[in-house]
Amino acid sequence: MMSADFLLSAPIRLAPTQERERELFLRGRRLPAEVENLSVLLDHGLGAIDVSEPGLQSLSNFPVMPGLRILTCCNNSISRVSDDFPRSLPLLDVLVLTGNRLASLSSCEPLLRLKSLTVLSLLGNPVTRKQHYRLLFIYSLPNLRLLDLSRVSKKERDEAKLLFSKKKGKALMAELLSRGADGGSGSINVGEGDDGSKKRKREEISTTTADDKEGSSRKVTRVEGVETVKQESGSVTLSAQDTERLEYLLAKATTAEQLNAVEAAMKKGGAALQALEL
Repeated sequence: MMSADFLLSAPIRLAPTQERERELFLRGRRLPAEVENLSVLLDHGLGAIDVSEPGLQSLSNFPVMPGLRILTCCNNSISRVSDDFPRSLPLLDVLVLTGNRLASLSSCEPLLRLKSLTVLSLLGNPVTRKQHYRLLFIYSLPNLRLLDLSRVSKKERDEAKLLFSKKKGKALMAELLSRGADGGSGSINVGEGDDGSKKRKREEISTTTADDKEGSSRKVTRVEGVETVKQESGSVTLSAQDTERLEYLLAKATTAEQLNAVEAAMKKGGAALQALEL
């Protein structure tokens, strides 16, 4: 339970970002299905919240927090986003939902109204396998620079506009976001081993860096919070600390050159990410 006393005694640190926001750090604390009582911290000047691992099942019950820029909710069990979520966090800049259970485009519809977003990660969510997923988010979020660790290219912007801007495109978008269109397919299953213990949650997805001429294939595998990025040349494992550094660099990068540097460091691994300065 996120009681007022629990939150008031929770650690608040300087986030590893360029602006050094005050961050409520609840990573690894077992939380309820949705956040509770965050209103007791409204006068604490929070610019970031980390509620990763584990517990949350929905993005809901947030008070209005216009100062919150960064929200990190990795490796929970989030499968829905409340309709009022965009109104609660109107100036959110970075949203990291890696390793959750968002399975349908309709369940993500409120995210499409976060118009200030520049960085979004839904890696490890079944919804990333839905048809037109990437172009839909690119079309709906005009300030988005990075989606699922891949830069948003001008070519993708043009493709998204061509697909969704006209009358047929509007109809297609409505169909994609209708609750009956994509059902509940793509859910994550956690089986049981021979000894009855839960198998470790594991999922592989493929993403493509759109502005590469050939399109470089990248697979991301998560096992119990450890992220492995598989390139054609091999595998790169990112620890929780490396992932946090990656999030910091992505939030700080403001130019194509800086994003290129971050992507190159990510391919080399955690040591390169830790050493990179923008």
